Amino acid sequence: MQNLRMNVLFLYPSTMKLDARSAIAPTILSAVAASLFFLHLGRGALRDWDEAIYAEVSREMLLTRDWLTPHWQYLPFFEKPPLLFWIQSSVFRLFGVTEFWARFPAAIAGVFVVLLTFLLTRRLAGSFAALLAALALLTTRDFVNLTRQGMMATPLTLCVLAALYAWVRVREGSPRWLYGVAL
Repeated sequence: MQNLRMNVLFLYPSTMKLDARSAIAPTILSAVAASLFFLHLGRGALRDWDEAIYAEVSREMLLTRDWLTPHWQYLPFFEKPPLLFWIQSSVFRLFGVTEFWARFPAAIAGVFVVLLTFLLTRRLAGSFAALLAALALLTTRDFVNLTRQGMMATPLTLCVLAALYAWVRVREGSPRWLYGVAL
């Protein structure tokens, strides 16, 4: 009974095989997610109050070259964790300060959220359930809208989902994935 209970959540790990067919669905889902999230991403002004503040904090971080103390209106801004600001500032430095590049980190995180949702669900419940889970996520209006904004919700979701995926891999017997859980 104990063995059965331990394996209920991890039904398919021993049957997972990497071949060309197993990569088709994640590739197609990633392409669909990327086209959905990146199409006209830079169109229009920054919509949300928070989206504009985060972009400005990242722009000021780039201007002041102070990567440790985020600033908004050139005053210290410690209300949010700095990871998104660091990523946005790096993207601004490489490509310029535009609405598209302010939203880019969240959009790319959204693609990885869809991919990790598929991979995690495939490990826990099989390929069909994984496809349904990823498609359900892609058709959720709020998820798509938040992913298309330069906000913290999608990158945070990606971090939590990545830690959960790493934990599932640890439970399957791969202790090196503990580094992913810790990160």
